[in-house]
Amino acid sequence: MSLSVYLYTEKEGFRPDEVRKSYSFAMSIEKFMAGRIAKDAGVFDVLYFPGRHGIHFAKDIIDHLQAGVDFIANNPNGFYELDKKHGWGLVAEFVKYIEEYIAACKLYPDYKIETY
Repeated sequence: MSLSVYLYTEKEGFRPDEVRKSYSFAMSIEKFMAGRIAKDAGVFDVLYFPGRHGIHFAKDIIDHLQAGVDFIANNPNGFYELDKKHGWGLVAEFVKYIEEYIAACKLYPDYKIETY
């Protein structure tokens, strides 16, 4: 299972099925165990299913994602145990992806979020 995130806007003059995608990334749970880290950081649901929480635009998810990054930073022992156990550097990779996602959301705050 993986997570793909897209930030996009519908532009005037385009058909509804044509969108301009401005940002996208994909995380593989197998490689980074992103789901486990996201659950432990309290951001799994908003990260994977933002629409279920009324989050449809980039600006609306920023605080949730930042809270997850802050939680990891303030509680490193539990998270970095996963790194020691698996030796993958998975927490650092997860945090890197989320920080990039936050930066993109700040750059495109009115863009819609789509996840797969």
